[in-house]
Amino acid sequence: AVVPGFTATISNNNFLSRDGNDENDQAMYSDVVDVTGSVTINVSNIPYTVYDVYVYMRDDGSARGGSFTIGETTYYARGGLGIPLSDGTGYILSSDTLLGIGTDVDQGNYVRFTNISGSDVTITLGVFNAGDSVTRNKVAGFQIAEKRIYPVAPAEGAPNVDIDQDLQWSVSDPNIAYIDLYFGTDPNWIGDPSAKKLSMESVSTVTYEPGTLSYGTRYYWQIDAYEPNNLGSGYIKTLEGDVWTFTTVPAQAVIDSFDSV
Repeated sequence: AVVPGFTATISNNNFLSRDGNDENDQAMYSDVVDVTGSVTINVSNIPYTVYDVYVYMRDDGSARGGSFTIGETTYYARGGLGIPLSDGTGYILSSDTLLGIGTDVDQGNYVRFTNISGSDVTITLGVFNAGDSVTRNKVAGFQIAEKRIYPVAPAEGAPNVDIDQDLQWSVSDPNIAYIDLYFGTDPNWIGDPSAKKLSMESVSTVTYEPGTLSYGTRYYWQIDAYEPNNLGSGYIKTLEGDVWTFTTVPAQAVIDSFDSV
């Protein structure tokens, strides 16, 4: 859909055309921005409160790779695993934030920045040498996806969370009517009925009190969403949410420093 006022400008107009990829998902990989140094993409008038940014890299062999930066976060991806197929399969995420030497960088064909806010965002594209005589990063495109539900507290990945912390979230999609909440210390519980703490709860509920948490423990939580079934009665699940995590503050040793009387 066309977003009124949305604009994107690229600092480098070095576009390349790659033939033979003209079906569905592969069509995006037919034209690329050829990054040989540093290129910026400035995006303005984003209408979403919170969103994710996906940047896609055309595979150019395992000896070539690229860097992708928003704010203080940089991801690196190295080629060699191919581009997605026309049926939409073959997307491989690189979440590597450390630039290793040569091939010591995760392979993939896209990176993802989560929980970005603000009406403007700048994406900086770079290159690194993974063994090839030429450093090139062929960027196929980017995507901005609205976060329909996003965490308020604790923040995603937050450390040193108080053991009395409640879960808080926000819903930006007015079509969502009900939610399920999963919560626990085992990531394998996510999506399992044993971890379901709220079931078909009204969307007006945006907090959950888990009770006193354990010290020094990593917790996982996820929210799924339901909307009215426009083809029939009842509601249907339209969102299986992201898995969010946080870690509670470690236990503090109590030392009795008083002398005996």
